[in-house]
Amino acid sequence: MNVKTDLLNEDLEEEIYMEKPKVFVAQGKENKVCKLVKSLYSLKQAPKQWHQKFDQAINDKMIRSTKDMLKLKFDMKDMSLADVILGIKITRTQNGLVLSQAHYVDKILEKFNQRDTIIARTLIDTSHHLSKNRGDSVAQVEYSRIIGSLMYLMSCTRPDLAYAVSMLSRYTNNLLEESTSGYVFTLGGAAISWKSSKQTVIARSIIESEFIALDKSGEEVEWLRQFVVDIPKWPKPVTAISIHCDSQSAIGRAQSTMYNGKSRHIRRIRNMIRKLLSTGVISIDYVKSKDNIVDPLTKGLSRDLVYKSSKVMGLNPLNE
Repeated sequence: MNVKTDLLNEDLEEEIYMEKPKVFVAQGKENKVCKLVKSLYSLKQAPKQWHQKFDQAINDKMIRSTKDMLKLKFDMKDMSLADVILGIKITRTQNGLVLSQAHYVDKILEKFNQRDTIIARTLIDTSHHLSKNRGDSVAQVEYSRIIGSLMYLMSCTRPDLAYAVSMLSRYTNNLLEESTSGYVFTLGGAAISWKSSKQTVIARSIIESEFIALDKSGEEVEWLRQFVVDIPKWPKPVTAISIHCDSQSAIGRAQSTMYNGKSRHIRRIRNMIRKLLSTGVISIDYVKSKDNIVDPLTKGLSRDLVYKSSKVMGLNPLNE
């Protein structure tokens, strides 16, 4: 069934104003604006408000009766709880849900004729440095397809692949950058959000590089905090989300109210971090580099260190 003008049915929770269409501007009231009482299609809140209203209108009893009615009319199969969705296999255990893409990995290897490949001990060779290709491009399309397949795997269930995929992606069009930011957020002992990408701002020191990474983490924190705020039974008020950083100098500068005028090109970043700290959105805590689980997302590490970090992220071999 199609709901006519579905996103126009919702009541707004916030006060939102809009400029009046020019054809409705009355003389002497050119500076007036409209206060919205209903949602509009261009609003970011519109889809969320619609789904919230629809969820309130539909309950379990109605869903069951609808299923029973459809079974009487058509030959249908109730799929019950999801076991595979979007290439992710879901296994239910006493300790919670286990997400796996082992079958997707097999599919990638078979697709690109790599089933007989020797298993590597590390995700990326720490002794090997990638360099720009100076010659003719070889299998450019296939290379891009492989990176795309690995990127989907990394985005869904494999944060440990983030750094390797990020580095290899930079050579799709012969790009070359050295600085890399990364973050991983965990909830209940499992990674729920992660990223590894090249920095878009030039860092002139390690501290500045850490600030850039904190800024990217802060952007994700704001979204995650709003996400948990919308969970009905989540304890309110939501406490500050803890960000672990292995640079005491960066933490000290972030928490300091003094500004000496240096590093002007990252002043906006520093101000944003200060705002998140002062409003209680985040807290920044020191963690030793050896205990920093985000390291595999910013640099190549030995097999043991990658395995240690992966365990803390909630990644486990299938046979465990």
